[in-house]
Amino acid sequence: MAIPSGKLAKSPSGMPPRGTVGPAAVRLLFWSWADSASPRTSGWHRHAHWQLERVLTGPFSVHTEDRHLALRTNDVLLIPPGVPHDFRYPARGLVRWLTVRFVLPTPLDGLSPIVLGPDAVVDRIARVLSDLLRPVRRRVSARAWAMAEHCLAGLLSYGYTPPGIRSERVEGPPLVQWVRLYVEENAHKRVTLKEMAGKMGYSPSYVASEYRRHTGGSIKAAIDHARANGARHLILFSGRTVTEVSAALGFPDVYSFSRFFRRMFGLSPRAYRRAERDRPQ
Repeated sequence: MAIPSGKLAKSPSGMPPRGTVGPAAVRLLFWSWADSASPRTSGWHRHAHWQLERVLTGPFSVHTEDRHLALRTNDVLLIPPGVPHDFRYPARGLVRWLTVRFVLPTPLDGLSPIVLGPDAVVDRIARVLSDLLRPVRRRVSARAWAMAEHCLAGLLSYGYTPPGIRSERVEGPPLVQWVRLYVEENAHKRVTLKEMAGKMGYSPSYVASEYRRHTGGSIKAAIDHARANGARHLILFSGRTVTEVSAALGFPDVYSFSRFFRRMFGLSPRAYRRAERDRPQ
């Protein structure tokens, strides 16, 4: 059997530390670090929660009812709830991995397990996640717990978002990466600097200055950019009316949304949709 490299890393009650404010999209349950140096299988099983495996030293594999997924060092595996699977570990060599289990408030139906990697974005997010949950920590702070939940949400969103829509760059120190992930995860609503700073436990002025120091840009511009990309995608591909898109993105009314869209793209939402449809293929 796999041998945990440390105690099961969760709060004594099995719930997030008191004061944790994580994203609405993800609730972290627990994690563990493990290794195996002998050939074995986990046996077929399924979970009611999501499962993430980050391969620290590979290779090994996972089988589902219709697929065989090979896992190599630094790969990230996402397994949706309810999917039967069986891990198979090799006859030679030591393999090590990080297991993280989490839940979403709303089921996402019809998804299959996926392997992420090698990919610069996935690697950066996974490294931050691993650092936040590293086994040398005897207790994980509320801030680290919340940031880990945002990393999970970022990997989930990145993994199941078409490449033409998602961002391909997540760079900079952990604070900058966290801000960018949070902004992208919450592009469907109005996000404020004060809100983000509160979740990280820093002052708004500190977060703004650190972000500008490392990126040369403002958080307001990053928020607008993410929101504009989400608006553009919904206008072009969702089939929703402009009023429905406005509501989905959390604007107070369609007029505010139209002004925002025109400022970002130079055209009203309706005119932008017509121009894209009439563009020669």
